[in-house]
Amino acid sequence: MRSQKKRLLFALPVAAMLALGAAGCTNAQNEPTEPTGDGEQITIAFVPGSTSSQFYVAMKEGAEKAADELGVNLVYQGAADFSPAAQTPILNALAATSPDAVVVAPTDADSMFAPLKALADGGAYIVTVDTQLADDSIVSAAVTASNEQGGALAADEIAAAVGGEGTVAVLGLSPAATTINARVDGFTQRAAEEYPGLNVLPTEYMSGSDIGDAQTKTEALLLAHPDIVAIFAPNQPASEGAANALKAQGKQGIPIVGYDSSERQVQLLKDGTVIALILQQPALEGELAVKAAVALVKGESVEKMQLLDNVVATTENADDEAISKYFY
Repeated sequence: MRSQKKRLLFALPVAAMLALGAAGCTNAQNEPTEPTGDGEQITIAFVPGSTSSQFYVAMKEGAEKAADELGVNLVYQGAADFSPAAQTPILNALAATSPDAVVVAPTDADSMFAPLKALADGGAYIVTVDTQLADDSIVSAAVTASNEQGGALAADEIAAAVGGEGTVAVLGLSPAATTINARVDGFTQRAAEEYPGLNVLPTEYMSGSDIGDAQTKTEALLLAHPDIVAIFAPNQPASEGAANALKAQGKQGIPIVGYDSSERQVQLLKDGTVIALILQQPALEGELAVKAAVALVKGESVEKMQLLDNVVATTENADDEAISKYFY
């Protein structure tokens, strides 16, 4: 089995492909597989939260690296929109192909349980990456960044920038986005414990991973709360949308602390619009998740939860190699 050359596969049965087409799946391609000499083959399905996010693109690269090293087939299927409505048909279609394991970033902690349980009932190991399920009884392993720690680091950066005083806006992705919500929880807890002078507003949720909506929500917050002194934007669309809103309203002096590091986010960091970015390690997450999935299929023991540390990039250290190597 180890002698088999890895393939990044996009081939699914016709009925499954039709289902994926209805779901708006992107980047579908076909590539034939070659059986191993002994007829055995490990197939790992990888379903990201969104194919349009640079975070998940970097995660895919890490997953490919692990699959290549281990000589297994990797089936990649995803939708551009981070939503249960887009992800559910993809998982349902994958169930018909009986993968050995599924590495998935659930787009909803509750509603994604049923389609993933169907895969688990069919014999697939479930490995969550980045986001999690509320009920993890079907999850064999999980890999994610320490989101509470990342949120706490963001609170430290904002408090330092505004002298620990003032009203802070927070943009969320959705009430069911476990990863983002954990970041917000870490932020609000650190603010309450260490920076009582910060007035953290209730989280304003975006309508999916849409930069335009993040801009609209930020503009509305700025109008409703003219005393806002800083913004915590705990994901890529929120960071970019908040920056657009500040520019549109001529309020570029309000500091933003963002999360992740798209090309535009790094530009905003270097020009000072964003004062800090909390960086994850998505490529490593993808690599470790696939390695855990393969180990499970082989009957090996794995850690139930692997937590990775975050890195803080600031305008001052953005060009340091020790920091820039984490940009993706």
